[in-house]
Amino acid sequence: MKKLLAFLMTAVMVCSMGTTAFAATAKPSADKVAVNGNQVAVQVYNIDGYNYFKLRDVAKMLVNRPDEFSVDYDPLAQLIVINTGWGYEGPKEFDKVVSTGVKTANPGNGDVMVNETIHHLSAYNIDGYNYFKLRDLGSAVGFQVGWDEAQKCVNIVSSDAPPADMVVDVPAAPAKATVVNEKFYVDVVEPVGYWYDNYTFNGDVFVSWGAGGIDGRVKFTNCKFNRDLIVAGATEDSWVTLDNCTFAPGYGRYFAE
Repeated sequence: MKKLLAFLMTAVMVCSMGTTAFAATAKPSADKVAVNGNQVAVQVYNIDGYNYFKLRDVAKMLVNRPDEFSVDYDPLAQLIVINTGWGYEGPKEFDKVVSTGVKTANPGNGDVMVNETIHHLSAYNIDGYNYFKLRDLGSAVGFQVGWDEAQKCVNIVSSDAPPADMVVDVPAAPAKATVVNEKFYVDVVEPVGYWYDNYTFNGDVFVSWGAGGIDGRVKFTNCKFNRDLIVAGATEDSWVTLDNCTFAPGYGRYFAE
């Protein structure tokens, strides 16, 4: 009986060890990181050949994009809670890249609930923060992850990334900031990309799509909105992207029926 009990206890210990993660070595990743081809500076660690990111940093990268998601924590269930379609609330700046040395990565809490579905993801805790494998996050949340071998660059691809044949500057990018004092209208009538860089809008901006399901994309980069941005007629394949844009206090982006 004692031998049987000892055998059962040993079996339980072996089974438990089979599901236990162990500490790993985390090295600052040498790979570049981009969102829809635009590089960003963010702390990334390479663990066993895979890139691991802070969840909130990924959420910040996708703010104001179709794949944006919120991040919360349920202390009773001990679950990270993600809801897609809701923007990340909190500081929008990425945590600074502060580490150039090797770190010890301890097993982290990888239990994540995405839209009420629980996922068990690979996670490590480094300096008190949970880091997740980027491709696991993309699969659970809905964005794509690409790899540019020539540039050694990880590319987070959201749903509003335009196909190569849709990238058209309309109008051509100005050499310096352009100030628009009156109301500004973007009428999407072609399935191309409408890109506006370095603009300051002192009047309301209206973006609308023509009838017939035009799939043109509109992107504002490094723009200042001193009035409202009003969007009408956007669909899953036609969207407005804001990259490094700011709004004056009391103004923001609104959707019209």
